[in-house]
Amino acid sequence: MRSEREGANGRPRSAWLRGGVAAGLLAGLSMGAGCTTIRASSYGRLYLADELAPAERGQLGVLEPQSGRWSSVVVDEQGAPRDVIEQQAQGAKDDFNVALLTGVEIADGELAVDFRAIDGEIDQGGGLVWRARDGRNYFLARWNPLEKNLRAYVVIDGKREQFASEKVELADGWHRMAVRFAGERVQVALDGKWCLDATRAPGELASGRVGLWTKADARTQFDELRWQDG
Repeated sequence: MRSEREGANGRPRSAWLRGGVAAGLLAGLSMGAGCTTIRASSYGRLYLADELAPAERGQLGVLEPQSGRWSSVVVDEQGAPRDVIEQQAQGAKDDFNVALLTGVEIADGELAVDFRAIDGEIDQGGGLVWRARDGRNYFLARWNPLEKNLRAYVVIDGKREQFASEKVELADGWHRMAVRFAGERVQVALDGKWCLDATRAPGELASGRVGLWTKADARTQFDELRWQDG
């Protein structure tokens, strides 16, 4: 499936993968105007791989769980149904729950998602993954409402190394995370405010897949994942 803006390899350079009510995911954050909506199905939903026949699982916009328990659920948004992706695993404190998109590999670019922390005794919240080689090697930005902080990490062989942190307290409900990454520089925003601006050498993770992340028993909902290459 191709968007209106393609890279040299024929893959879309920008996309908007929807699960519910459409809205400007990076409004006010100066993401390139060339972002194009790509629907993962005729219904506009972002599907999990196990919801599709094997022949359909390689298409752009399908989430492949690497760990955790990810489900498609319908929630009520002011009287209207909204399809979202929810992480439901009740993992141990050191478990990472990761789901990666098919057909998307980026070296430098921008990434954003709407997310809502629902529950969790050990951990809450979640965030975005980029330059992922697999479910154990990737860059990560996550917000934790229990700790009231936003942090950026590189994860190698399942072990996190933190390289940026900022205290951020937000009200309950939906929030919007955005990440810009180019070379060694990483910037992370929450609800339109750039909170982190740090550097970390990519090393072996110079390019890779993008996706979603939570930790332990964090029950979190995600919607409207958007990305742009370059």
